[in-house]
Amino acid sequence: MENSKSDAEKALESLGIDYKDLESLDSGSDSLFSFKSGDKSLILKMRGFEHLPESWFRKEPLFLEKASEELDMPVPETVDMNLRAENPYFVMEMLDGDSLSNRKHDLGEEDLLELCFQAGKILGELHSSTEYDRYGWIRESEGDIDRVRMSWQQVFQAMYDDRIEGLEGTEFAEYRKEVKAFVEDRIDLMNPEGPVLGHDDYRPGNIMVQESEIVGIIDWARAYATDPLYDMVKAEMNFMNELETIVDEEEVSNRFRKGYRTSREPNLGKREEVYRANTVLGMMNGFSNHWGNLMEEEKRREKADYLSEKLENLIR
Repeated sequence: MENSKSDAEKALESLGIDYKDLESLDSGSDSLFSFKSGDKSLILKMRGFEHLPESWFRKEPLFLEKASEELDMPVPETVDMNLRAENPYFVMEMLDGDSLSNRKHDLGEEDLLELCFQAGKILGELHSSTEYDRYGWIRESEGDIDRVRMSWQQVFQAMYDDRIEGLEGTEFAEYRKEVKAFVEDRIDLMNPEGPVLGHDDYRPGNIMVQESEIVGIIDWARAYATDPLYDMVKAEMNFMNELETIVDEEEVSNRFRKGYRTSREPNLGKREEVYRANTVLGMMNGFSNHWGNLMEEEKRREKADYLSEKLENLIR
């Protein structure tokens, strides 16, 4: 679902917010608009990607309210919201800086590696400061954040079943049976750590930076209670995937893990290779259904080959 500037104007008027300089921003799954209200720079976020549960979107502003109060994390504060509208929306503060995705080509290699270190450190601090009784995605229910009630095996099975099914009809369809067997042969080996808060979309596009310093983490719609190793592995691979044409992947991994270890020592084990395979499946799904279609043909082929090689190195 795409939201127009007219839709944004109606949303702000319904909240009684005075605004000027309303502009549409490039965004991913949802619609983002920047504007001024008095001397404040703010963001209006409107639900746009119908593939994700609506309760995930409605959860985000409620989560941000709690996170800004309870966690030592650089996250935007919620200003106002209407979560019961036919198409829900909320207003939050605009953080300074720009996303690492937008800045990566302007920064030197050492600055990028320093940001990888900081990103790992922040994620380790998040995992060390939170805990849950059960696993699963956090949702909104009756105006509050809903508790999670699943086992890790249920959560992980749901993820990889969905991702394997998502390969059907894509250039990666040939891997479906092989990767399914690979994961199922190893799923009983998983012995997850106690559940902690995870971001689930911790990547350069959601990391706000100024110069060589991280100033904020955005887009918490997928926040969940997770095995910390899974969230770390997925985040690390997101950074490796996006920066692979600029910085050596091994250097990215080493610096990210070094930062993570300043707060928490990852409990590595056999489940790590399963988590890596599942992460590549998620990248393949996103590539075939969305971001790969935005690339020039030659670069698209190169990235498809890169993802295929990543998966083959894990499962063969």
